[in-house]
Amino acid sequence: MTTTNFYESLNEFVADSRFRSLAVTQNFETFLNCHGINEAENMHTLNWLLNPKGSHGLQDLFLKELLTTSWSRIHGQTATNMNRSVSFCSRLSPVMLQNKSFCNAFIDREMSKEIVGADIVITDIESKVMVIINNKYNKTTSDKVVSCFSADKYNYFENKLFLSFDGEVQSVKDSPFIYMSNEWLINLCANVIECPQHSNLKVNGYLRDLYQFLTGSQYGVSHQHIAEQSATLVSDYHTVISELRMLKAEKISNVALIDINPRDYASLYLGKISETEYGILSLFWAHRNTFNTFFQLAELEAVTKDLDKMVEGKLYKFDRTFIRNGLCFTPCFDKIKDNKSFVNTIFDVEMVVDMNNNLSLGLIVNKGSWDRLAHVQRESIQKNFDFTTVILDDRVMVWNHFYKQDWRNQDLCKEIISVFEKVDLYLGKIGIRVA
Repeated sequence: MTTTNFYESLNEFVADSRFRSLAVTQNFETFLNCHGINEAENMHTLNWLLNPKGSHGLQDLFLKELLTTSWSRIHGQTATNMNRSVSFCSRLSPVMLQNKSFCNAFIDREMSKEIVGADIVITDIESKVMVIINNKYNKTTSDKVVSCFSADKYNYFENKLFLSFDGEVQSVKDSPFIYMSNEWLINLCANVIECPQHSNLKVNGYLRDLYQFLTGSQYGVSHQHIAEQSATLVSDYHTVISELRMLKAEKISNVALIDINPRDYASLYLGKISETEYGILSLFWAHRNTFNTFFQLAELEAVTKDLDKMVEGKLYKFDRTFIRNGLCFTPCFDKIKDNKSFVNTIFDVEMVVDMNNNLSLGLIVNKGSWDRLAHVQRESIQKNFDFTTVILDDRVMVWNHFYKQDWRNQDLCKEIISVFEKVDLYLGKIGIRVA
């Protein structure tokens, strides 16, 4: 039963200046792997950007950057053992890739009808490069894709690259698919926007819009600012967000609020719910994307509360901070006297949820600390945590696990604690001194 108090609280939330100032729309990792957004539209946009003959006028700029970024993931200094087993452009280098012309590359969107899972296939005769892009990863389907393109009729293409924009591929060992988050696309948009050579192109305005769509903020706005604003909002309005998340219209059985849209209301439920309930629906419809983001943060906040209870009496505690699309837990170990010491600030556990409620849990080393570690210490971290290292923009992921939509707080908390304890156990083996 909805109440006037709840309606007023929701109005107060929406009227809050912090809520108004945030352009929180889509999750950082969800644009390219179809969670919450139409898959065909995603691939159409990516196809346009990668096409050297596209109306954007940037020729093969996006394609070169995709190949160069992929090469670095496979052959770079921080390349993983899994990636090293993938043979792609072994005779080329990023410099050679940047200096080659891919203006005659052919972008095929139709092959997915014949080979499910091959959402975009790029072929370039001169460089003998073939790129197969997968939008949503499924091991059975993806294995068939690899088998099809490994056939003799494709032997001409010596340099085959299998890419997936679905984070789930990270949890599959020995997969030839390389995970490519849309971070490369965000950074590329920023580079093109700032490049004087492209300042007069009409596409510049489009890239700014695309940047805002990908990150949830206008170009030039600090993501840290968004995280801080989101954090204070969730703290102040946690009850309101939680109630809104669970709310069902009073007289409509088994229909969740988030599943009702204005068209459904007009055709099926007109006159069946109260004026107050309709007002709540109207508020939600007006800010649907933003509310979805806060729903995620509220659910993750509940994990924090459960985690607090489970670490009582243990030899460590943790600090919690909000990040762009999730939470970050920084463990602090009692046997290290200085809470701000190098050891106590090197490891973070990041918990990132997407618009479809899939969750990625990763052990992160901040980039500054990673650079201070000796080579043998880095190798020890990789070995002890049994995961291949992925270098992100400003941090290093040394362990990662992917959960489907049905993840549970208790199971997740146990895994976070397990990671904390593993860090505590291996501090000596990693070669980091403790007090």
